[in-house]
Amino acid sequence: MRTVAVRDFLESLGLSPAGVDRMLPGAMRVVQASSEIALPELLYTPGRVELVGKHTDYGGGASLVMAVEAGILAAPVQGPEGLVRLEHLDSGESVVFREGGGQWVTDGVPPFWARYPEVLLNRLVQDFPEFRPGGTLHFSSALPEAAGLSSSTAFLVTLFHGLMRMRGPDGGAPLEALMHNRQQRASYLAAVESGRPFPGLGARDGGRREGVGTEGGTQDQAAILLASPGQLLHLSYRPLQVLDQAPLPEGWVVAVGSSGVVARKAGEVREAFNQLSSAVQEAWRQWIEVHGRGSEGIEQAVPHLGAIAARYPSLATDLGLIDWAEERLRPRIRQFATETLIRVPEAMRCMKDGDGEGAAAWIQASHEDAAAVLQHGVPETEALVELARLHGALAASAFGAGFGGSVWALVPPAEAGGFLKRWHAAYVAAYPAHEGGCTFFVSPPGPGAYAGEGPSGSEGP
Repeated sequence: MRTVAVRDFLESLGLSPAGVDRMLPGAMRVVQASSEIALPELLYTPGRVELVGKHTDYGGGASLVMAVEAGILAAPVQGPEGLVRLEHLDSGESVVFREGGGQWVTDGVPPFWARYPEVLLNRLVQDFPEFRPGGTLHFSSALPEAAGLSSSTAFLVTLFHGLMRMRGPDGGAPLEALMHNRQQRASYLAAVESGRPFPGLGARDGGRREGVGTEGGTQDQAAILLASPGQLLHLSYRPLQVLDQAPLPEGWVVAVGSSGVVARKAGEVREAFNQLSSAVQEAWRQWIEVHGRGSEGIEQAVPHLGAIAARYPSLATDLGLIDWAEERLRPRIRQFATETLIRVPEAMRCMKDGDGEGAAAWIQASHEDAAAVLQHGVPETEALVELARLHGALAASAFGAGFGGSVWALVPPAEAGGFLKRWHAAYVAAYPAHEGGCTFFVSPPGPGAYAGEGPSGSEGP
């Protein structure tokens, strides 16, 4: 009977039958470890797929995203203040954090993943001095780790929601505002992950904090927090805005193939990712050197490449408009502008028109341009793209930070099962060393994060 109730709860989030099956084993582990918690008090946080819009968010660009029906289930139970215990039910690892003198520290030698709660707890102390959580969080994940599906961001969102449930009744007005506005929450957690300050919070000097990820933007947090079942989101960044949403065209579903090549944003891939980010920042600096701040309608208060692209829509097609930049930066500027100004909105238009084949052309162009300009792929993800096309996908593209990760493919639902088997078998034949680490599944656009407040996203934007 308990299994039936858990299955009903997962269905209430907006998961499809296949999504429920995928999440059920982990949900049962969480429920069994936290028998005192009521099912509506569980937390759910999905991973995400970036469909089009490669490395654009941190430059104030745009992207087309969706949540997948795979994620993290967690049970937060409040306890004495100043002591937080986290239990990873899949690995059997645990960590205890104790607060003293305004600093959270671990007991013993912590596992690798403890870096995320350590940074989050200490950032919350800095930004919200009255915040004092305490309790236990049991969690289980159906997301492959460091595979491009934003498992690290999903974990950070889960931790944030769990700590909010472990706090006292008064978190202060700024913290309450974050809990009632998902767009603000996404922006704040992006600042936590990258180490950026957040307006109006923290130290008076406005300096950087300690982060756990790359010099990224808000795409992952926004996709995870703002998604809704069946819907694709067209997002723009700096500031974060939902420009449009539409269902995936009828007759198509997303298949995901994780390569098994791990790309931890808090680890070995961080420097490579940050070089792509710094190229966008350098382009902005070069614009300022040539044109001066506040010129040509570009405000000093909006220091990012997206502001230039918005002012000059022909930036993606007229090479003469980027002659102010060094030669080495011009392909990156053009890729950024083309994704933001052309491919993302055109792919979204095709999706809204139900034109899967039209969308496929923009998807393929996005992948090929990213492979040539960003050079953030690895042989395994490039092989996954080619094998997906070979075995019947309408389109396929690598996604995520790059330097490892996953590929998504557009396939007809009736053929998805057979396609997935062929795709998986062909990949394992080409890369047998990754047989134990690769993951393949099919997912419609899934629900966003559920924080115990009603159906996904019901508390407002």
